[in-house]
Amino acid sequence: TVGAPLRRPVVVRVLDAAGNGVADAALVVSTASGTLLDTLVRTDSMGSAALHWTLGRSAGSHTLRVRLDGSMKSVEVVAWAQPGDPANLAFDDVRGSPAGVSKRKVVAMVTDVYGNPVPNAKLRLTAKGGRVSPSRAVSDGRGRVPLTWTLGRGAALSGAIAGTDV
Repeated sequence: TVGAPLRRPVVVRVLDAAGNGVADAALVVSTASGTLLDTLVRTDSMGSAALHWTLGRSAGSHTLRVRLDGSMKSVEVVAWAQPGDPANLAFDDVRGSPAGVSKRKVVAMVTDVYGNPVPNAKLRLTAKGGRVSPSRAVSDGRGRVPLTWTLGRGAALSGAIAGTDV
């Protein structure tokens, strides 16, 4: 999950030409996104090093690079960060939907605490002084739900995400 540590550390192992672990080898570790406990680590007596990586705040691919100190060659480890739990629900007019018309095209947008779209969030939608269709929906892969809002007197649109206080 974005902004969270991996469940298990990334373990790298340095081997000599005979396949034996190399103790006390210095490794340089870097990532373009997220944080590491340390960026210069040494292997243990078996030639292994455990890297504790907390992913960055953006959903998608994250890359960790590891190389022997003094070497230009590196090994890459890729992790896929999923969005966090729903934290925000917003509504936006669809482009081209004329203002002042009693029937509006609107999009409900579900995001996590970092603004990443959250797919598969179950929404309950209500309209005061009008109607909204659909009244129940699930966000798509971009965290969006297209809606039709029929306005009435004192119209207000609201929504809730199931299983959350959003």
